[in-house]
Amino acid sequence: MQRQTTKLFVSIAACHFLSDCCSGVWPMFKYLAGLDLGRAGFIATVSLIVGNAIQPLFGLIVDRHGPRHLVLLSIACVSCAMLLGPLAVAGPRFSTDTWYGLMLALMMIVTIGSGMFHPAGTSAAGRISGNRKGVLISAFIACGMIGFSISHAIFNFAWQTLDRQTQWLLVPAVVIFLLAFAWCRPPAVEHLDAAGPGRLAQLSGVRGQLAILFLYQAITWGVFHAFVYLMPELTVLRGCPEWFVRGGGYFFWVAGTVVLMVPLGHLSDRVGAKRLLIVCTSLSIVLFYLILLLPQLPLWLLAVMFMLNGGLAGSTNPIGVALGQRLAPGCVSLVSGILMGLAWALGSVTIWICGVMAGNPDIGITRTLMIIGTSLVVALALTFGLHARGGGAPVDIATE
Repeated sequence: MQRQTTKLFVSIAACHFLSDCCSGVWPMFKYLAGLDLGRAGFIATVSLIVGNAIQPLFGLIVDRHGPRHLVLLSIACVSCAMLLGPLAVAGPRFSTDTWYGLMLALMMIVTIGSGMFHPAGTSAAGRISGNRKGVLISAFIACGMIGFSISHAIFNFAWQTLDRQTQWLLVPAVVIFLLAFAWCRPPAVEHLDAAGPGRLAQLSGVRGQLAILFLYQAITWGVFHAFVYLMPELTVLRGCPEWFVRGGGYFFWVAGTVVLMVPLGHLSDRVGAKRLLIVCTSLSIVLFYLILLLPQLPLWLLAVMFMLNGGLAGSTNPIGVALGQRLAPGCVSLVSGILMGLAWALGSVTIWICGVMAGNPDIGITRTLMIIGTSLVVALALTFGLHARGGGAPVDIATE
């Protein structure tokens, strides 16, 4: 049994790393390929809306048929991100509209694969047996965050070293797929969280609180992912070195989430989720505008601020979802789908808006982010409407 648990964990952790690494490359690709910010933002928005909105559907499929087949299919889908390099090389052969259309189709496959993996992967992780289950699931989440943090650097390295022939990155992807095919065999369990009529009735009494959390998640996810979308261009404007522009800055941003997520989860158990959301959101707003308004920051200080802001922004997501799960304990999967998949789908529109605004020379990148960032004040105001109960970081959710 211990050996089976180890094999299952290694396979889904490797898949989580690959899934998040592949789904995180688009902001770097659009910078390297010199894409129009508005069109690239539209591609990001449409693909993320579809990929996030259908997560609840994949959750239902996992509940009925188990996670194994969706894990394998999702890995095949997200690995298509490695074809962006060859597509860039082939760009001159197509009209502009056709080229962007092909990139949209490719990114739709990638984001659908990501949306497929997270309910399947977290379900498989939740079936890990043994007395170290909590540690293994934390490590599973961390592997995904590591994949995110180095996605820009890996793609940039392949782009530069292999002369845009990023399809060679499919070689390790195939290895991980074969590993999952052999080892990802989660034990069958009886699903106890089916959202039947009786359980759905729980939502009627807390729909106001869930609406607040939904809007909070949509706003914060949208603003901070718009910041990540424009991060390469923003760091160029700041005069940052190439290593920081081409993945270093993003690494510090995601590393902050890895460092702060668990401590803040424990803190929410002690002080309450509402108080912690208020504090974290307030600090995020301050750091967000300090980064934008102080262009002459030393690089080490900018890296620290990226880590703190990324950590605060990334950690509020699982805290908010955990609070929602505790409001309706009989509908954990449904609540997670609403507060992650559907909320992130709505928040994705912010990326397109930012792309169009930033592409306007009269507005520019810095002013675009300053304007969009004002919505964080609305998110902060929403947190004061939450009940002072709930807390803790959840176990059975994806934090990306």
